Amino acid sequence: YGHPQDVPHVERMCGLFEAQGGRALLVRLVCTREELERRLTRPERAEAGKLASLDVLRDLSERLDLFSPVPGRESLEIDNTELAPEEAARLVARHYRLRDVSGDSEDVSG
Repeated sequence: YGHPQDVPHVERMCGLFEAQGGRALLVRLVCTREELERRLTRPERAEAGKLASLDVLRDLSERLDLFSPVPGRESLEIDNTELAPEEAARLVARHYRLRDVSGDSEDVSG
């Protein structure tokens, strides 16, 4: 998400869910700039079609606010610099009171 350029796209996407009676639950995963640049160069990012270029990141950072929440919408922010993906997912599920769909018996509401 890059503010302000992506606001219309996010609003359209949220509107699609809401028009069908659903909810758009926004989450902003943030980490330190150093960690972001370290993660960006991992081969699996490019393989997954994710941004994997430091030059592109730096260019986007100059033109857009990459760390701003979507205006007018609740957004959970999680600093995942030191968190495993599974822990970040548990925090999201707990915050939004989502049931565990992983097949584990762990109650995420606690």
